Amino acid sequence: MGVTVAMLFFLIPNKKKVLERAFRDKDLPRIERILEEAKAKGEGEGEPLYGMLRGWLDLRKSLEARKGKLLDAEETGGLAAPFLELYGHGETAANAAEGIAETLAHSGSYDAIRETIGAVKAKGTEAQKKKFFQEMGKFSEAAGNPLAKAFVAQEVSDGSFDDVFKVAELWQQADRQKEGLAVIEKWFADHPGKLPQGSGPVVKKYIEKLRERNRNGEITDFLIARWDAVNEVVEGEWAAVALAQASLACGRSAAALPTIEKWLAGHPDSGKVWAYLSDMAMGAGNLKLAVQALRNYVRLNPDDTGKKMAEAKALEWSGKPDEAFDAYKGLAAAGDRYALDRMIALAPGLHRSDELTSVLPRFLPEQGTNADLLLLADLRVLEGEYTQARKLYLRHLEERPDDIEVLRDLGEIDMEENRYSEAREVFEKIAHLRPQDLEARHLLARIDWCEGKFDGLVDKLRALAYETKDEGIIQEFYSAAESRGDIPALVEATELKIATDPKVPADLYRNLTYFNTLLGRKDAALQAVLRAAEKYPDSQAFREQVVTALVADGKKLEALQALRGWVGADSSSDMKSAYISLLLYAGDSVKALEFLQNSLSPEEKKNRGFVDLTAALLEDQGRHREAEQLYRALVAEHPRNIDYHLALARSLGAQKRDREMRAVLLGIDLEKNPQLYRQVAQVYLDLEDYHEGAALLRRYVSGQAGSGDSLAWRMLGDATLSLGDAPLSKRAYRKALQLVMKEKSGI
Repeated sequence: MGVTVAMLFFLIPNKKKVLERAFRDKDLPRIERILEEAKAKGEGEGEPLYGMLRGWLDLRKSLEARKGKLLDAEETGGLAAPFLELYGHGETAANAAEGIAETLAHSGSYDAIRETIGAVKAKGTEAQKKKFFQEMGKFSEAAGNPLAKAFVAQEVSDGSFDDVFKVAELWQQADRQKEGLAVIEKWFADHPGKLPQGSGPVVKKYIEKLRERNRNGEITDFLIARWDAVNEVVEGEWAAVALAQASLACGRSAAALPTIEKWLAGHPDSGKVWAYLSDMAMGAGNLKLAVQALRNYVRLNPDDTGKKMAEAKALEWSGKPDEAFDAYKGLAAAGDRYALDRMIALAPGLHRSDELTSVLPRFLPEQGTNADLLLLADLRVLEGEYTQARKLYLRHLEERPDDIEVLRDLGEIDMEENRYSEAREVFEKIAHLRPQDLEARHLLARIDWCEGKFDGLVDKLRALAYETKDEGIIQEFYSAAESRGDIPALVEATELKIATDPKVPADLYRNLTYFNTLLGRKDAALQAVLRAAEKYPDSQAFREQVVTALVADGKKLEALQALRGWVGADSSSDMKSAYISLLLYAGDSVKALEFLQNSLSPEEKKNRGFVDLTAALLEDQGRHREAEQLYRALVAEHPRNIDYHLALARSLGAQKRDREMRAVLLGIDLEKNPQLYRQVAQVYLDLEDYHEGAALLRRYVSGQAGSGDSLAWRMLGDATLSLGDAPLSKRAYRKALQLVMKEKSGI
């Protein structure tokens, strides 16, 4: 509520002094009596001091009721509201500020305090605000409320480093880590240069707070940017360790490497930082630097076998196998089994297997055991010294003749050296000791193959293929069947390949179709093609095979049904041609014509076969005008092709356009091409123009070229008969019969 100047003088002077004294003395019973009397008399409404007293009375009762418990957001706002209403107005400003300050000093709500302070700062003068924060500081200290103390400290801070540090500490005490960190961050942002002496603890605390929030990227940026300044206020290797840890945590080791390297150049005896540098270099993929860092660390910590192992691995990974071998050798000599394993792995490529024997005794009993023999035998195998390895395996088998794994190793050596008889004995023994050992049976089959013993080989590999479903064995079964020309077995092997290969190459289905065809299994071949088409729904080749197979099997309607779902504008010309042929077979010339007109490519529409068929279908369906257009285009493109002239004439005649038809026919030079008389005459006859047709035929048969044409005489008989000329018709038929009899007799 607003307070006017007139209202401030409304109270009786003596009563005003009484009210002010009651507020100053905080005499709760007296204040209650004053307010009750005023209420009973209807006084005090709208008077600032009465409102002040009511607000203070509510605050005091609330604090007493909570017994030290801080106010929440709603309570803070409600109790501060009457004081805020009177704050900044003349005589009530100081008292209102005191009420607000005491309310906030007992509040536990960050948002409520922040919003209320914002309102105070917006309404009061500079002097009033200063007085307010003094009062709030006094009440906050008395209440022991770190949150309120932190707000006051931040507002009255002079911006000095010590003051900022104090503010940050207060925010931390109030469990407001974010605000404390923000204060320090702002100070660092405002002071980009040299850090003041004694700021080391603040720097460390700042870094620790960022690390607690997993803000390692910010730590990395801060330390790199202010590296020299930070190292002036913190001692030892703290900054280097902090930067290494942060850059590793955020995956930015590469960015921090130059800074750490520079620091180590001046502090070469910091083993801890060398260790971090090795990890950073590994993370950045800089194996050369990682090796350097590990060597420096090991120099300072010669007993750290873990870092020695890391150095050996880094050397191996960086393409220095000889140096890695030396490093592993030192570790193996001290009893590290992993180092020995890496030596065994590296030795063959480095031709240093002989050096393993100097390390082996460290891992073997003093008197030696069969394990020694096997390890040495394995090393000889790695070196390709099969003869020596064989002797060692045999020595082991003297004591343990049924050791299947060693027998297997021995058999594989015998096969490697083409000692098939010895290998057969070994694997037969394994098969006897362990009948379920499929690998032994497989190797026995391979020995048969190598020795050229093919009888029964296909059956052995067939059984193994079905039992193991192993792709390699199935391929061997396939190869054996192929070499023997065993087509039924090839069918089985191909089916196994299809069943076990998730990708199923298309060639397998082609082979399966081919093999079944060779065996005369039409249904099986068809099923193979259908499966292929289902597996490869976009394969034009398989679709064509399906159609071809169905047609060959007399299942033309089924082929048509299959094509309905496949054929389209993007199909091959063969597929389209087959579809049209099957439509015509099914009597669906309408659909065939529709397909010809709508589904052919521009190039296909130029194909004479398709064009001729389109024109013929148009004529069949009485669409002579469209057929005429096609024929005219064909005549223009192929003017010497008389068939197109004749077809155009027929089309024109069918439309009763006789004059145009005759013009086309008269354009055909019959004297130069007498063999065309009959074809031109046929056009007239088809259109029932028997006079013109008969005239052409008489001219033709009267000449040398047509006198012996039995078909022309028969056509003349038909034409004259239709004209009612029975005598001429009879003579024509008789002549045709004579010529036919003459042709049959060979005269």
